[in-house]
Amino acid sequence: MGSTWLVSIVELSHLLGLTILVGSVVVVSLRMFGVVMTRMPLSEVAGELWNWALFGLILQLTSGVLLFMSEAVRWYHSGPFLVKMTCLFLALLFHFTIYRRVTGRK
Repeated sequence: MGSTWLVSIVELSHLLGLTILVGSVVVVSLRMFGVVMTRMPLSEVAGELWNWALFGLILQLTSGVLLFMSEAVRWYHSGPFLVKMTCLFLALLFHFTIYRRVTGRK
């Protein structure tokens, strides 16, 4: 019974981290396109949401490692999981290089 709750809490943390990370990126992107917060400079919006995005990423990575460890062999041999990890790596690379420069977040 205890492990069921623990797995549920870790999965919930993983989804919460994803929601926070994607939410902050979406808000900055909408500002970039001039849809929301048009009176604030893009760099200010990106700066305000940087800590939230970082928190979401850390929460996601931490809980993701815990989820991976629970069934490492299964996930290691899963094609869709390898595609997911490749996409995650590319998205992080893009976010911390090009996207960060465009938003003015140094």
